[in-house]
This record gives sequence, structure tokens and C-alpha cells, in this order.
Amino acid sequence: HLSQHRPEAVADADIERLTFVNNHSTAENKERLYKTSLERITKTYSSTSASSQAIYLLAEWYASKGVTYDPLKDTTFRLAYITAKELCEKGLFQKEPGEGRSNCVNLLNQITKKQLKTQIEKVNLPGEPFRILVTYKNIPAAYFRIIKVDPDLKDKLGRETWTDEYWQKLTLLPAIGQFSSDLPATGDY
Repeated sequence: HLSQHRPEAVADADIERLTFVNNHSTAENKERLYKTSLERITKTYSSTSASSQAIYLLAEWYASKGVTYDPLKDTTFRLAYITAKELCEKGLFQKEPGEGRSNCVNLLNQITKKQLKTQIEKVNLPGEPFRILVTYKNIPAAYFRIIKVDPDLKDKLGRETWTDEYWQKLTLLPAIGQFSSDLPATGDY
């Protein structure tokens, strides 16, 4: 490919080689070398669509580091998702459409996806406040409604809690209490 002056093919072969080496290498510094090589490809082949795949792989590297962030233990990669998002947005503005651009769209959607998970204690004392653990991502506030459910109503609702129909029935029921809570903005996705 070098003798044919096809930079697109050279970049693509280089990316394939790097991915293979990264997946199979046992070297201690393989991650640093992989990251540095991807950065080099994005600069060297910036005018080709292959650079968007290198940008995506670099963004994916940062996103994989973002997964390891734990606010209570290790804050090393707290801002990794921000870097990954910025790289994906850069990959979207590449001139040529290609696999890398599509991959950037998918990764960007994963990073910015809104998630909310609640966990409530199974046993609560009557008349006493009960605790709810709220785990969230990219959501500024949570809204809650407390609905009294007896065994007959539970049977009428059914057990298919994953269906839209179940939740539509549930939202039509009268609430005995409702409240909202602003969730602390972390700004790190």
C-alpha cells in the first residue's frame, strides 16, 4: 500500500495491526503504546476516513477507563468520559462517512444515555422514613409517586413489569404521596 500511495489502506492496515497487538500482547506498557499509536494515526491520516476509526478506538479506550472510575475509591479516570465524548464528536465531523463515524455515534449515545436505578429496602417500619438508593447517570432530577398496592391490585396489574402496558396502568393509579429530588450534577457523564 505504501508503494501505491494509498494512505487510506495504510491507515486501515495500521489500525488492524494495532488492534491485534493490543488484544494479544502481554507487554506491561501495551495500553500506553496503543493509545500513543492511535493518537499518531489520527494526526498522520487526518484527511482519511480511517482516521475516524482511530478516533473511535481512542474514544473507546477513554470510555473503558471511565468505567473504572469509582468516586469513593479511585478517581484517576473521573473525566475519561468527557474526553471520550469530545473525541466522538470530533469523529462525527470527519469528511468521509465510514465505520469509525458510525462507531462514534454509537459510543456517543452510550456515554450520554440517561439511566436511573432505584433500590428500596424490603422491610420498612410503619410511620418511619425509609431509604431509597438512587443510582443515576445524566439525569438532573428524579420524581417519585407513592402508590398503595394491595394483593388484588397487584394481581390485576400482572407480573410483566417490563411492558409499557404495566407502567401505563400503574401511572393511572392515585398517588398517596409524591416528591422530587434534585440529583447532584457531576458533569462527568
